[in-house]
Amino acid sequence: MENYKYFKEIIDERGCLRVFEESADFKIKRVYTLSNLNQEKRGFHAHYKTTQLMLCLSGQCHVFIDNGREKKEIELTSSSKALVLTPLLWHFMYNFSPDCILIVLADRIFEESDYIRDYSQFMEIINGK
Repeated sequence: MENYKYFKEIIDERGCLRVFEESADFKIKRVYTLSNLNQEKRGFHAHYKTTQLMLCLSGQCHVFIDNGREKKEIELTSSSKALVLTPLLWHFMYNFSPDCILIVLADRIFEESDYIRDYSQFMEIINGK
């Protein structure tokens, strides 16, 4: 379960420029950030249709992902690498550093009906029930 997208970096004596561009396979429809986070876990859902790119602009955090067959814990520490959260991927974020700022780029606008918020329902969907 490889879930990363690497962004182009242009580095010179002035600093580092990271490029995030819309592509034919990923149209950006929504951008949101999470900051000033305490140690409460966030997320606990999957999406029917939405794909998201999540990365830390500052600090670090952990993300737990579960596709119904395989589970993985990922540490996000670099703004040059984004975690790709595809549809039907259960996830939650935790263990935020005090300076953690997450940014999420989504390919769909917010629709509550796109969310699966119950893990047992998620597993039923994954298992075709």
